[in-house]
Amino acid sequence: MTVHVIPPIALNSGNATSNAPSSDYADYAAGTTYALDAFVHYNGRDYKSLQASNTGNTPSGSLTWWVDQGPSNRWKMFDFERNTATTCAAPLTVTLTPAQRVNAVMFTGVIADTVTITQSVSGLPVFSATLNMLDRATTTWSGYFFGSFAYKSSGWVLDLLPYTASTVTVVFAKASGNVQCESLLLGTAEQIGQAQYGAETDIVDFSRIERDAFGTAILVRRKNVPRMSLSIIVDKQNVNKVRKLRETLTAQPAGWIGLKNPADDYAESIAMLGIYKRMPITIEYFSHSLVQLEVEGL
Repeated sequence: MTVHVIPPIALNSGNATSNAPSSDYADYAAGTTYALDAFVHYNGRDYKSLQASNTGNTPSGSLTWWVDQGPSNRWKMFDFERNTATTCAAPLTVTLTPAQRVNAVMFTGVIADTVTITQSVSGLPVFSATLNMLDRATTTWSGYFFGSFAYKSSGWVLDLLPYTASTVTVVFAKASGNVQCESLLLGTAEQIGQAQYGAETDIVDFSRIERDAFGTAILVRRKNVPRMSLSIIVDKQNVNKVRKLRETLTAQPAGWIGLKNPADDYAESIAMLGIYKRMPITIEYFSHSLVQLEVEGL
């Protein structure tokens, strides 16, 4: 199980386009008077009016008149948040022009039947892969014929060709209805080492679970975030590279992947978009070291 990390490059209107609706709200117009709690779209972000009779106050520069609600629909997939997603009537087509060498793409929080990644250079395709998001495990004939369908929510490709000027197109397809993508990242995957069996996957739950004096349960459901822990064997010659990655990725979101093949049944359990919490390196043996990696989702 080879562990990779993808430090993402910045994706914005300069190197990314899609057919997703720009926003759920109308574009801001300087001559329009907005009411209290009115919503507008401005420069890729949504804003909420803080006052009535709101006229001529540019959202990005008027903090007493507007409050930033975050990226608009088209750009939510690039903000690395688990609870915001770009949605679109199928298919959703995203075109990326990184203008630098990349070899990996990762997506999370997806609702789609298939995801197709195509790389082209000067208009000619050089790589293509389609990931089937159907994840229907059946162990009985009853389950085979009558069981419900389940879908994977994340996937990745680590085999893009490292051209300096390529175009990467990602298509999220579905037979009917809307598709969704919470996060899409592009970058150059770095190999860390070989994961050992015994990996842990868990969640950090921010829910409130208490009991009053009579033993009655008080349950307040809140957000949870995934967490995983891997023990990784790193060859001696790669230790310095891992140390530099550790410094570079401090408090930086990245794609952490424990298995290269996203179709493996264990793959989603040990892959996530998140930040590392701990990465101690133990100089264990003459030829290799042991890295204890702990990653927490966003």
